[in-house]
Amino acid sequence: MELKGFQIFDYVDEKTFDTVLMQQYFIAFLKAGPKRDQTEGKADSLQKLHLDHLGRMKELGYADISSPFGVEGELYGITIYNVPTLQMADSLAHMDPMVSAGILTIDMYPWWAAKSFCPMYLCSQDTLFLNNGNIDKVLFVHGIFLKDIAPFV
Repeated sequence: MELKGFQIFDYVDEKTFDTVLMQQYFIAFLKAGPKRDQTEGKADSLQKLHLDHLGRMKELGYADISSPFGVEGELYGITIYNVPTLQMADSLAHMDPMVSAGILTIDMYPWWAAKSFCPMYLCSQDTLFLNNGNIDKVLFVHGIFLKDIAPFV
């Protein structure tokens, strides 16, 4: 099944009998790059541009979650891209100023998750249900289901 170019499939949860819609996302692991010798001023400037880039990806709906890891090491963080193809996710990730400067590198992988994987305290959720073979959208905001808000196209 494809939805606006996104790879999706559904299954029925054996315990609840709910239909769960799964979607392919792309997860980027941000790792230490080869160029780590910037001045403090240059590093601060690039960090600001990096955060601006991640904010723009979220604003445009291309990235659902971007977050650093809480430990020191080779892995710095992740970004989960909500785009139809690996090529698009990889292209967006490589637009990051920290990546283009060589401070960070990207390892990108396809990743499957339930369409409403984002916890409610992080974001509002779109929960998709199959209703007689049609996909219906139910908005879940702060623990409240708002049914039949809009048809899902």
